[in-house]
Amino acid sequence: MASVQTQFLPGAHARGPADVCISQAEYDSLVKIVRQYARLSQNLLRGGIDEGTIAILSNEEPSAEERQAAAQEYGIASPLNGQGNQSSKAPSSSSPRHASRGDSSSSRGHRNAGNWDEVDSFSENASMSIDSSIGGAPVAGSTVLSTTPPSPQIDRQATRTIHLCNLAEGVTHADITAAIRGGQLLDVYIKHRDRLASVSFVYGEDAKAFYARARHYDLYIKNKRVELKWADRQYTLPGHVAHKIGGGASRNLVIRNCDPNHTEETIREDLEHIHNLVVIQVDFIKGDCFIRTSSIHNAMFARTCMLSRAKYRGSRIQWAADECAQPLAQAPIPRRSSAPSVKTPPTNRMANRFQLLELGGDERFGGDDDADDDDSDDTLH
Repeated sequence: MASVQTQFLPGAHARGPADVCISQAEYDSLVKIVRQYARLSQNLLRGGIDEGTIAILSNEEPSAEERQAAAQEYGIASPLNGQGNQSSKAPSSSSPRHASRGDSSSSRGHRNAGNWDEVDSFSENASMSIDSSIGGAPVAGSTVLSTTPPSPQIDRQATRTIHLCNLAEGVTHADITAAIRGGQLLDVYIKHRDRLASVSFVYGEDAKAFYARARHYDLYIKNKRVELKWADRQYTLPGHVAHKIGGGASRNLVIRNCDPNHTEETIREDLEHIHNLVVIQVDFIKGDCFIRTSSIHNAMFARTCMLSRAKYRGSRIQWAADECAQPLAQAPIPRRSSAPSVKTPPTNRMANRFQLLELGGDERFGGDDDADDDDSDDTLH
């Protein structure tokens, strides 16, 4: 068995042995681990994770404070306003984040509501480099843009989460996103049992504008008036998600030059394993595949997962525009009543105002008196 002799210099390792003999296989394994750690750290930095968080996660036994700080950086938190079941793996419920996830009536690709209790497949997918190219989307009345205009600064602690209450029976994510305009959505969660949905906007200003308009003109989803109120616990945007949004990330994806063999069913099956991912709609337009989801955070994992699959390597997977970011429509103008108005006949100003006092026509008046007398006689008899 080949062996490798390693000599440690005195200093920090003075208490250890001067010479350590290991086998060649063990040495190769250590070198492989070092290279894997270097690649993993590099890709984590590209994905928006800072060096401090990587150092915390690399410790053998991190303290409770370090674990909580790492959990907040990854966006792991208890659900919003008590939605879903608390997982034993999730950090303390005092975290400001919520699990705005949803379930849908669709039988394919729609996951049940649950906690944002863990980030599935992060270590497995983090080694994949993330393409930051920007794509368009089949938004009505808009054109596909190859670049993204400068966006305002994203406030991680903004007031951005609105509760939609008193929903109609069987409301889906597609129904909600079709009714919302005026701002890019960060997350949509439906709790069918309570007939409630939580909608979080990327920018707090957009959320306030939508809330004010909906309260003034009312909001209808599936022909039912919806009540709005601000959520008690607002969605706090994780740092790495804010970083990706600044680079053009959204909740929608587009696969350029999509393989003709791909179908809606196969794409849903490929993304079904991602925890809490809700695939709202899949459209094939001119050789491209547009995928709409309910969450930017989960869309990031979906994109990374697809990039790691050989079946998608011949295609570019880009971010697509959010249809909800279209500007708000003009305020509706109240319609006037269609009932015909009653027109009064014009008065003749030249008429004689003393005509009623005219005493002409004695015969006519006398005839009337006779008639009155006859009526009186009939009454007496």
